[in-house]
Amino acid sequence: TQQSLQGSQNIIIETGHHPDQLNTRHTIDV
Repeated sequence: TQQSLQGSQNIIIETGHHPDQLNTRHTIDV
């Protein structure tokens, strides 16, 4: 149960912490 919660929190933190980096990563991936 803790692992599932940590995974969800990780996504939220990554999406809310580095929104610009996520966009750049997507652009590089494309």
